[in-house]
Amino acid sequence: MTNSCVYSSANGGLCVTKCSGCVNFSQYEMEVPMSISPHLVFKEELSQIFDDRVLYIVNHILRIAPLYFYIIPASTTGKYHSKQDLGIQGLVRHTRSDVRVLLEVCKNEAFGIWTDYEIDVAIAALILHDCVKCGFDGSDHTVHTHPILVKGLCPDFGDDECNKIWDDITSLIASHSGQWTKDKYNPEAQELPRPQTPLQKLVHQCDYIASRKVITIDLDVPFVRERPKKASQDQMKYLYDLTEMIKQKGREVPEEVLKYDFSDPKSVDISKFINLCKDIAYRR
Repeated sequence: MTNSCVYSSANGGLCVTKCSGCVNFSQYEMEVPMSISPHLVFKEELSQIFDDRVLYIVNHILRIAPLYFYIIPASTTGKYHSKQDLGIQGLVRHTRSDVRVLLEVCKNEAFGIWTDYEIDVAIAALILHDCVKCGFDGSDHTVHTHPILVKGLCPDFGDDECNKIWDDITSLIASHSGQWTKDKYNPEAQELPRPQTPLQKLVHQCDYIASRKVITIDLDVPFVRERPKKASQDQMKYLYDLTEMIKQKGREVPEEVLKYDFSDPKSVDISKFINLCKDIAYRR
């Protein structure tokens, strides 16, 4: 029997998707551990999420994601991504690299000033962005619409607050393909949304950087995300600028923000104020 499995050709003859009739299926079973603990695979990345609700959602989706997510290479053809991201568990390494890039970028204010919640949902989106890369049943190639399929893993959490957070996460995932919105192999396929908001663009950019063949991310370097202990001058200025933008658009600044003393960098977490004002300022 001739083996036409795309994964096998990209991984030295080893099938990693349980392809129907694949001659290498027995080898796959021997070489890949079938008991995978998602919270251990992404232990370091999950430790960087501060919000318990976001963490709960990510852990839940990781538990129900297709098994192949933890096994396949980042590129189903072997043509894309760095060598580090090819082979067994290459997609896991790519996913971890995405989060590394995000946290490094967020250290530099030239790339934007982000709230704790925004960084949390961005980490969540990058961990989950390719979890159904080959669809729900494990196709032998990347499914073009996979960014908008993720929401289908859990249409309803049964809790309004969790559903709102899940919407925030999946909106970032839906546009992570950036400018590549059309399926070049199937013109009739649904077109993907382009990133519109600053956070959507950030998630796409981190995924793009981490997926370049010329870039290899060192996953052994430890990283620690520090929670800010008090409002910085930059954060306060950013909040002030957002309130001015809201006023210019003829919208109302929330009362609790109006009461905030912009002249005093006292120990207070203003992330919720920034997040609230961003929603109002950038609302279409």
